[in-house]
Amino acid sequence: MANLIREWIYKAEYDWDNAQLLSTREGYQGHALICYQCHQACEKYLKAVLQYLKTNPSKTHELPALAKLIPDLPQELVEDANIINPLGSAMRYPGKPTSDELAADALIRTARIRRWVYTYLKETPPDLFAPPDFL
Repeated sequence: MANLIREWIYKAEYDWDNAQLLSTREGYQGHALICYQCHQACEKYLKAVLQYLKTNPSKTHELPALAKLIPDLPQELVEDANIINPLGSAMRYPGKPTSDELAADALIRTARIRRWVYTYLKETPPDLFAPPDFL
């Protein structure tokens, strides 16, 4: 995998790992942060695929816009990106409520996008404890 793709994946894995870790904390009420981390992970996974396709991943945080640029992305995952997209701003702005249910749903949808990305790139998830080769 080329270095820029690895960097996107590596950063996405940190966001994904954080979302999962937060979801396992008993009594944790930070479902907005879980939703945010899922959005961040999906954004970076999609940008890794765009880098792989030699398509400039624009400086947008809009998952639907990124998903549109990936011709092979299954419709189910486009829908997942559309559903996760508004959750990315829920933590930053008032009036955008989240819930445990939304956080659980975001984790499931992010896992599907993650699985597809690794299959598409023909890669296995990285060992986050090994230093990345781009550093």
